[in-house]
Amino acid sequence: MKELPVDHRTDIYSVGVLMYHLLTGRLPFQAANNFSLIYQITTATPPLPSHVRNGLPAAIDAIVMRAMAKERDARYPDWPSFSKDLAGLFRTTRIEARKAQAFADSDRFETLRALAFFQEFSDAELWEVAHISSWRHANAGQTLMKEGEDGEEFCILADGEAKITRHGKLLSVLKAGECFGEMAYLSRKDQRRSADVTVTDEADIVSVPTARLAQVSEACRHRFDRAFMTILVERLSAANLRLSGV
Repeated sequence: MKELPVDHRTDIYSVGVLMYHLLTGRLPFQAANNFSLIYQITTATPPLPSHVRNGLPAAIDAIVMRAMAKERDARYPDWPSFSKDLAGLFRTTRIEARKAQAFADSDRFETLRALAFFQEFSDAELWEVAHISSWRHANAGQTLMKEGEDGEEFCILADGEAKITRHGKLLSVLKAGECFGEMAYLSRKDQRRSADVTVTDEADIVSVPTARLAQVSEACRHRFDRAFMTILVERLSAANLRLSGV
């Protein structure tokens, strides 16, 4: 170990180690005893924080590794320069997060507005739907719902295609804008799924947990009920046409 006087750069090193630990969940150096630990600190270079925990930005790596530099002259020269980089990183990250959230919300709103299921919803009601729903992408062949399982949500196909089958028999093919899983919501006594739903072409799915409908306005819930009734009438009419052979 070098016999050097302790100064503020020693404290900066300690803060860098603390940041590394908080960000990654582990210390930068792992050793069985103090001698081995001292040897690693003086000779080894720890992995970048982003190599230990995926998703960390490169700017975090740069700040932490500079604070932990082995040579004191390579560390931040003073606290103001250290805090300036940290403040800049925080400001940039916060702005990017806000932009990403704003884009996600506006993108969801525009997607919902374009779907036939939501054509009667007002803008305010669509924002309510955007906030209570979750969105996911599904690949072809992925099963979205299985017959017999509990139904705790209903879904709207935002894009792509899916098929509904029961006991292996094809019942229907869903296109963008159509909903599925609503029968478990509408049937208060039995909320089990009555059929399988499988993606046939890459799809984007809007999922609405039935429990979260209590969080939206009465007008928004009324829109859902009207949309479901319209769908049921259309499906019954189509079934009658098939049965009549028209």
